[in-house]
Amino acid sequence: MILFLYTSFLNPRKYSLKEIAALYQRRWNTEVDLRSLKTHLNMDVLRCKSPEMVEKEIWIHMLTYNMIRAVMLEAAQNQSAHPRQRSFKEAQQLFSNYRMALSTVSSREWDRIFGHMRSSITTEVRNRPNRLEPRLVKHNPLKYKLLKKERSVARLGFWKKGWTLRPDHLIPSPLTVSSLPAA
Repeated sequence: MILFLYTSFLNPRKYSLKEIAALYQRRWNTEVDLRSLKTHLNMDVLRCKSPEMVEKEIWIHMLTYNMIRAVMLEAAQNQSAHPRQRSFKEAQQLFSNYRMALSTVSSREWDRIFGHMRSSITTEVRNRPNRLEPRLVKHNPLKYKLLKKERSVARLGFWKKGWTLRPDHLIPSPLTVSSLPAA
C-alpha cells in the first residue's frame, strides 16, 4: 500500500521522512484525545451560559481527562505497557463506577480503591496500521423529532394517542380547550 502525505515542509534536508511521520502520529494522537474529551467525557456541548462558567467547565473536563490519563499511565507502567495501549473508555467507565465510593472514603481506603482501579485497566488497544475511517455519522444521535408546533398542541396529540397524561397537565390554550373531555 502506498500512502501519500502532503505537507508544506519543502526542505528534505531539514525535515526527514521519519520526522514528518512522527509529527503525523502526534497529530493523530491529538485527534484521538479530542475525540475522547468530546464523546466519552460529554464535552461535545458546553452547557454553561456565561464565558466565565464555560471556561470553568472546560477546565473541569481537562482536569478529569488528565486524572484518567494519569491512572492509565500508572496502570500501563505496572503492566509494562505503553499508556496508549490502554482503553480510555474502560478507564473512564471505571472512574464513573467508583465515583461515589471515592467521594466518601478515607485517604487509606482511597489508595486501596485507586490501586484496584489501576489493576483493572487491562483492555489493550491494538495497533491497526493503514486504518482508514470515513468521517460519516453512523446513526442520528437525536432520537426525537423536532417540536414544530405549540407545546400544548403537541401534548394533546400524545394524550389522544393513548399516553397516560391527565388533562390537568395540559396547558389550556384556544386550540386545546374545546378538545378536552368533560371532567
